[in-house]
Amino acid sequence: MSYFKRATVLLAMGRFRSALHDLNKVIELKPDFTSARMQRANVLTKQGLFEEASQDYNKIIVDQNNGEARERLDRIYTIINDLDNAKRASANHDFGYAIDVYTQVLEHCPWSTEIHELRSECYLKLGDISKAINDIDFLAKLIPDNTEAYFRLSELHYAMGDAEYALK
Repeated sequence: MSYFKRATVLLAMGRFRSALHDLNKVIELKPDFTSARMQRANVLTKQGLFEEASQDYNKIIVDQNNGEARERLDRIYTIINDLDNAKRASANHDFGYAIDVYTQVLEHCPWSTEIHELRSECYLKLGDISKAINDIDFLAKLIPDNTEAYFRLSELHYAMGDAEYALK
């Protein structure tokens, strides 16, 4: 119970990686702790880790026929379908539509590095460097020690003529 409560506090503080570690420990110690499994599935969904989240939701549905888990699993399937549509639109150079879809998906998966990267690429292809910078800046904060994101930010700031920001 202490791990679960600490995970709840860590989530409230925005420290989802540490919370996920604690939730994993709770489920390791007590595999039938439904609240912890549901919370872990929610965190995994927000990270865009749909396969792992689906496994947790399915386990809850099989064990308890939980309606909330079923709804969230259905939402995952919808998100996966939306992502496929957005990727197809991006491949067909319909970047505006792809950005709209990625933005909608990010409402459910705000910690997904992949979706932020995909949206930033669409912004770049439309020439909207400042919005691409916002997504890449978020990636830099989301992943500690993300040197690739910082390098990309530096390049984009330099391309915009912001040499001072490029050197930070």
